[in-house]
Amino acid sequence: SALQPQRTRKMASLGMSSITDSHLYSSLGGSQEDGGAANQSGDGSQLFGRDTEKTELLKAYQRVQQQHTSETVLLHGPSGTGKTSLIEVLRAPVSESGGYFCAGKFFQNSGMALEPYSAIMSAFSDLCDLVSQSDDFLLGARKEEIQRTMGEDGYLLSNSISNLSQFLDPNGSNGAPRAPETVFTMFKLACKTFLRVMASQAHPVVLVLDDVQWMDNGSEQLIKMLLEDNEIKHVLLILVYRDEEAEKVLDLFRGDRKKRVDIHLGNLDTQAVHQMMAYTLNTPPNDQTLALSELTVHRTQGNPFYVRQFGDFLEQEGFLKISSTDGTWKFNVETIRRESMLSDTLADVLTKKMQRLDSDVQKILMVASLLGYHFCEIVLVDTLTAIQHTDSRELQRVKMADEKIDSLLDIAVTAGFLEETSDGYQFGHDKLQSSFQSMLSSDENLQLHKVIGETFARRGDADSTYHAAVHLNQAVELFQDSNQRIGLAQISLEAAVYCKQRSAFFNGARLLRAALKIIPAQQRWTEHYTMTSRIVGLLAKMELVFGNFTASNKLNDELLSNTNCVDDKLDTLITCVEVAIADRADVTDCSKAVNKALRILGIKQPSRLTLPHVMAKLLKVKFLLRGLSDEDILGLPVMSDKVQNTAVQLLVYGSIFGIVNDQEKPAIYYALLALELTLKSGLSKFSPNAFAIYSMAELVMGHTERAYRFGNLARTMVDRLQCHQTGSTAIILVNNMVAHWKESLHQLSEPTYRAMNNCLDAGDVSFGIFGAAVMAGFRTCMGDNLAELEEEFHALYSRFKSFKNCSSIQYFERTFQFVLNLRHHDENWRKLTDMSGDIMQESEYIQNAIDNNRRILLPLLGILKLQLAYHYGFDRLAESILVDLEEFKQMLRHGFNFSVWQLFGALTYYERYRSTSHRKYLRKARKFKRNFRTKAMTQCPNATPLLTLLNAEEVAIKGSLDESSRAYDVAINALS
Repeated sequence: SALQPQRTRKMASLGMSSITDSHLYSSLGGSQEDGGAANQSGDGSQLFGRDTEKTELLKAYQRVQQQHTSETVLLHGPSGTGKTSLIEVLRAPVSESGGYFCAGKFFQNSGMALEPYSAIMSAFSDLCDLVSQSDDFLLGARKEEIQRTMGEDGYLLSNSISNLSQFLDPNGSNGAPRAPETVFTMFKLACKTFLRVMASQAHPVVLVLDDVQWMDNGSEQLIKMLLEDNEIKHVLLILVYRDEEAEKVLDLFRGDRKKRVDIHLGNLDTQAVHQMMAYTLNTPPNDQTLALSELTVHRTQGNPFYVRQFGDFLEQEGFLKISSTDGTWKFNVETIRRESMLSDTLADVLTKKMQRLDSDVQKILMVASLLGYHFCEIVLVDTLTAIQHTDSRELQRVKMADEKIDSLLDIAVTAGFLEETSDGYQFGHDKLQSSFQSMLSSDENLQLHKVIGETFARRGDADSTYHAAVHLNQAVELFQDSNQRIGLAQISLEAAVYCKQRSAFFNGARLLRAALKIIPAQQRWTEHYTMTSRIVGLLAKMELVFGNFTASNKLNDELLSNTNCVDDKLDTLITCVEVAIADRADVTDCSKAVNKALRILGIKQPSRLTLPHVMAKLLKVKFLLRGLSDEDILGLPVMSDKVQNTAVQLLVYGSIFGIVNDQEKPAIYYALLALELTLKSGLSKFSPNAFAIYSMAELVMGHTERAYRFGNLARTMVDRLQCHQTGSTAIILVNNMVAHWKESLHQLSEPTYRAMNNCLDAGDVSFGIFGAAVMAGFRTCMGDNLAELEEEFHALYSRFKSFKNCSSIQYFERTFQFVLNLRHHDENWRKLTDMSGDIMQESEYIQNAIDNNRRILLPLLGILKLQLAYHYGFDRLAESILVDLEEFKQMLRHGFNFSVWQLFGALTYYERYRSTSHRKYLRKARKFKRNFRTKAMTQCPNATPLLTLLNAEEVAIKGSLDESSRAYDVAINALS
């Protein structure tokens, strides 16, 4: 070939390092030019010795593309076998079929990286870039879908994926700050939603996560959530890891029986190495290349990484030479076999290669190996300068002049040990990083971590303080002076606070635990009281975020036992109650936690709460409210006493927990007590919630006007106090239970939606989901398009379904299933009124309500079934449901005002009378009508149109056809 000399000269200039590319990206197909040498395709279309594995990957992608499913591939093998590059075979076919191929890589010590989820965010960033290259029509549709489906979560995720912002409305965010604890939870939900939106049958997503054995704890939780999410379709998730460190990856699948593809990538056999060798040497396979390949396999076991190192070694030692006459490689296998130090191990070969480097280059790389796989040149220079000025005997071997650093780094890059990146350098392979680390003695290692930590500490910024704490803690045994050790504990605490701000909770918790070990146990609560209380308090909150409730409670108990005054106990008391709520404790346990906290605050409570206690507190609150106008209440001073503020917060927590678990006595009692404290001591940001719950109590007692007054007061108080996150619960309660009798659902819809998102932003998942259920009910009653409702509710449900243990999810599931039953007509008429389907199972729902003593769920379910039966004209079924509802009513310990029950009961019995002429049905219809008028009509304008409908039903019984027609016209006009 005319091009042969040029190609040969290029090969010669590259040396045997070209083996790396040739074994990964070479094609054996097509014509065998130049005596059988294979053509290099560069696209990974065929790998030497990897045909089976390549086929398995392609088949997995085809299944994900063609079927409504997702799959997981586990690609694993020993280090250096080419796992990272094998997955590249998918890039071209995925792109050509309209799919998106995106990848991210974890690195050693990813668990201590300040940015959690870095590999996943890198892959998602690639995905955004690929989607942004779509045609204008597809891009516009994708933007609209992302904005509609992700909502505020899109802006949260854009903090970690900057190029996601191009798909978001720049004016769409509410700008509300999120608590770091909230971000930890909502971020993972946002990632799941993002993947659902981006992947489709027309555009499948291949998500590759490399070196998963080094994933951080946050990424581990996120990957597990992605694996468990059945709503994610058309995604091929490829997890790449090393066999040597497989346990952490396999833990992701404990108890998971889902099918997954397992691909083990071993070393290459002699045939594959021979093909690779012949291609690299640009010569037809022959006896000499076969002999060299056999020797190479003997020395390297066919590991591609070591094949490359061995090839470089042979070239550098002169065993492989390029001919100046014909441009071919010359070698003698027997000479290589006899003289190439066969007693050396492959590690020795790599070490000798490293030792041939200039000594100063070796010093740089040894120091850099402790900075990380990636490192910044400025930090490296500062560290080397600090080493130059240290008197440490252990660091004499790595001292060097810093003026040569740039040129030495260039040498390391040219030799293939380093690669330049946009913000510094990275090692050519993690094996190289670990090899240079191994050249350091344990004493050198400790001293270098100390110097690196001190270098970071001098920089002064929060990010550097974090890195200082990480390195100094690895050298903690060098700190013998007690003041130095306490100083390290202080730096660790500061770094942990910064981690909390960045939502890097696992990293922060690790530093806090290290700080506690540093402080002698006998000195913690005596000489270092303030620092210890901050460490223990912050760690208790982080353990709560992780769901380690036992650990959090243990730390809280330690704080409460050792803190000196009530003020120091306040945050801990709140955490104790938060743990009880988050741990899905029953109401009794939650009440105990609240009561214990209140006793510490000096507020006595009955040991066993009874109805007389509730009534006595109600009378006391009514007495305090007597004669106060709304402006008088809104004009109360802001509560300044921190203890009283905490007490109100604890009481509201306990009250809300009682509401979502349908326990009215603790719910109302705690709210009344919070109201009492508010009226005596001033307004707290939690006071609106107390007024909202009080308005519900007034409604239960039939005082509709007073209920509306105090409910409206609660909403006004939220605006007055600017407590939109803590007060959003109040808005949801009032709009759902009280305000809709006087205000239109259209009027209530938008503030309820904002309140729902505010609850989620504040970490109140229970009421966030409850708010979504309220919104679902509003939208259904407003007559919105059922197809659009189904789509929107499905997006919400996909977002929330991870919280299966959250009691509020049942409210949303029930409403969603109701919408599905309305929308999807079925020939089996019984199925139309059976609240079982894709979202919930009626039998499980009822059993759960009974088991958890949440009997109020039974009539609520019955009312929905009654509406469905009436809607589809199943009057006999509706009659039987009404009988069930009467039984359910007897189970309840309070006379809750089920006005919808009265309305549809009346409508049903009017229908039954028309079809049977039995007077008993007419009597029942009129009884239900009277109940509706009595309970729902008292100063409730929104009930008037419904009453006109019942009046029309009565006219139809007694009047003429014309009179009936006119009456129904009046009702229809009123309802519209």
